[in-house]
Amino acid sequence: MATASALSPMTDVLGGVHPTPPPNIMWYASLDDIHIRDTLGEKDGDIGVVGIAPRLNNHKVHWLHALNCGHCGGVPCPVDHEKEKRIRVKDWDFVREVVHEKKILAEQLEKLKEEIAMIAEKEAQWRLDRLMLQRQIEDYRLASEKWAHDKHMMEIEIKRLREINEKMAHEIRQYKKREGKLEMLELRLESILEESERLKAENKRLKDITSKQLSEIIQITTNNKQLESDLNDAKDHIRMLKYQLADTEKALDDMKNDTSKDDMIAELERTVARLHRDIDHYIDIQAEKERMIDYLTGEVNDLRCGLEDCNKHKELLQLEIISLREEIARLRSQLGADKRFKTFVNIKRELTNVKDQNEGLKAIVKSEQTIPVLNPHGKLSLAKVEKPSVKVATRPKTAKR
Repeated sequence: MATASALSPMTDVLGGVHPTPPPNIMWYASLDDIHIRDTLGEKDGDIGVVGIAPRLNNHKVHWLHALNCGHCGGVPCPVDHEKEKRIRVKDWDFVREVVHEKKILAEQLEKLKEEIAMIAEKEAQWRLDRLMLQRQIEDYRLASEKWAHDKHMMEIEIKRLREINEKMAHEIRQYKKREGKLEMLELRLESILEESERLKAENKRLKDITSKQLSEIIQITTNNKQLESDLNDAKDHIRMLKYQLADTEKALDDMKNDTSKDDMIAELERTVARLHRDIDHYIDIQAEKERMIDYLTGEVNDLRCGLEDCNKHKELLQLEIISLREEIARLRSQLGADKRFKTFVNIKRELTNVKDQNEGLKAIVKSEQTIPVLNPHGKLSLAKVEKPSVKVATRPKTAKR
């Protein structure tokens, strides 16, 4: 089986031909490098020589008999192979232990790989949860900033509403003052309306009196004219009677010397007496008519003065009625303005109450914020955190008048 001349002595040695070692063996450093017998590959009483083949430039491993020596092939060998075998058995036990430990380590390695994979999966899940947590924290930060902004805006709105409240409280105080004045104006308006009705009735009464006095004046004037006409007729009749009386007295004087005319004289005397009586009667009538005329003239003058007074009073009443109407219109407009102001105050109060209720509802809706938290099982859950609520002051409702 020799493949080269340099290895032929070794081949002989391996074949067990020469009892002495060839000189080529002496190339190696020591006897321990040559006299090596290994139990690896032990089969049918042979042992495989290892440790030699690597030193023989990777030549094929030769199989030796169990009693042969890898150095000389003879017996006895200078090397204690039994001791070496025991050492090799210990080595094999060590190798088996190493293999067993390697197997255990491999199993542990598999378990560690599984644990590492599980840990890697948990780490990936943790990274994902951490990313979600960061996003939710960012959302919470943005929500907190928005809440802070809304809170700031709400504080501004509350400040504005407080200013409006103070302004309205001042207006209400002014309104209460004006309300007392308004009651006085209402009472004054009622008294003015009553006075106006009284003046209207007085004006109507004066108008009736004036019309009655006018009719009386017309009647008295007519009667006065008739009396003046009767007086003139009476004066004419008196003058005529005086003329007749003068003629009769003259005729009577002429007939006194004539006795044959006694009867005529008596008749004329009777006529003269009658004429005197008639003259006296008509004089009395004339005096009565003159007194009546004087009385009626005085009545007419009085009625005219009363009429003038009535007209003046009527004019004053008309002026007062005009003034009262203007005062009534002014008071009504002022009352209307006060009523509109009262309506405006009530509407504004209702609007403020509605705004306050709306802001309160917004505060309730925005008072809950969710943030992510880790539960005992390592999962994320959302917990609600209540924001500090802002109490909105509502104005107490006042009873409407």
